[in-house]
Amino acid sequence: MKIEQIRVESRVKRRRVSPVKAVLGFDIEDEAVGLVKRSAFQETALTRDELRKIAETFFGNLQPNTQRGYANALRQFCAFVGVRTISELLGLLYRVGAGKAHVMLLDFRNHLLKSGRSSGTINGHISAIRQFSTFACMAGILNWKFSLRRLPYLSLRDTRGPGLEGVQKMINEAARQPGPRGLRDVALLRVLWDLGFRRGEVVRLDVSDVDFEGEFIWVLGKMRLQKEKIGLPPETIQALRAWLGDRRSGPLFTNVARGAFSGNRMSDDMIYAVIRGLGAKCGMRVRPHGIRHAAITHVLDVTKDPRLAQRFARHTNMDTILRYDDNRKDMAGAAAKTIAGYLVTPSVSPSPSVHESF
Repeated sequence: MKIEQIRVESRVKRRRVSPVKAVLGFDIEDEAVGLVKRSAFQETALTRDELRKIAETFFGNLQPNTQRGYANALRQFCAFVGVRTISELLGLLYRVGAGKAHVMLLDFRNHLLKSGRSSGTINGHISAIRQFSTFACMAGILNWKFSLRRLPYLSLRDTRGPGLEGVQKMINEAARQPGPRGLRDVALLRVLWDLGFRRGEVVRLDVSDVDFEGEFIWVLGKMRLQKEKIGLPPETIQALRAWLGDRRSGPLFTNVARGAFSGNRMSDDMIYAVIRGLGAKCGMRVRPHGIRHAAITHVLDVTKDPRLAQRFARHTNMDTILRYDDNRKDMAGAAAKTIAGYLVTPSVSPSPSVHESF
C-alpha cells in the first residue's frame, strides 16, 4: 500500500460521523426526513427538528462500540429479510405489520442460533433491533414495537484479566517510552487500574474533572446522568500531575503525535489500541476492560469484601460482583471437590468383550 493511500485512509478514519448516521446509515437531514413525510407512513409528518430530537434520544449518547454493534445488528437483519437499507427495512416493517414482523424477528433469532452465535451476541442483536423499532414508533413511522424477550444468558467470560503482575509489566513497559507518550500511558494505566474506570468513562474525562487539592475526580459513569465524585489515591495523583504538567483545561487524555502533546481527545479506539499494544509488548492479549476486571478481582482478593468491591466497581447489581468472586475462587469447583470425596467408586474390572466391541 502506498504512503499517500495510507494517509488518505487515515484522514477518512478521523472524519467525525454523527451517532445517528453511525447506527442508521443516514443523517436525519436527508433520507429520514423524506421517509416520514411520505403519506404511506403517516398523515402528519414530523419536522426535521422533531425527528432529530427523537433520534438523538436513542442514538446520540451511545458509545462508539455500541453504535457499531447496533449498526451491525441492523445490517444483518436487513440482509436476512432481503432489504438493502434501513429505509427499506422501515418500509417493510410498516407494510407487514406487527405480527409478521415478529415472525421475521423470531426466524432471524433462530438463524443466529443455528449459526452458532452465543446467547449474549444474539441478545445484543435483538436488543438493537428492539431499540430501533422503539425509535420508529416514537417517530410515528410504526404504531407498534418489537417485544421479543431475551434468551437466558450466563456470562462465562474470564473476569480475572491480566492480573496484578500483568498490569505491572504493562506499566513498566509504558514507563520505558520517552517523553509525553510514556507519561500519558502510565497515567492512563493508573486510572484504569487504580480507579477501575471503564474505557468510555476515561474518554469523557476533562482536566477540570480532577481536583488535586481535594484529591478527587468527577466521572460520568455508565448509564448515569450526573457525575460521581471518586477519591484519588496518591499514586494516581502523581501520575496525572506528571502527565498534565502545567495544563489546566481540555481533555484529560489526548493524542501524542510524533512524541509531542496534541490537544485532540483520545478516542475509545485509541485507548483500546494503546492498551492492546502495551499488552502485546508484554506477551499478553489485553483489552482496557480486562484491566478493570483485574482491578475488581484484586480488590476482592485483598479485602475479601464483596460490598466494598461493588462500591469500587460502581455496579448496581451485587450478582455481578458475586460472579467475580465465584470466578476468582472457583467456588463451583471447590464445592464439587468437597462432595466428590463422600462418594466411593469401587474398582471395576472391564470385560474383555467390552474393549473388543470398540
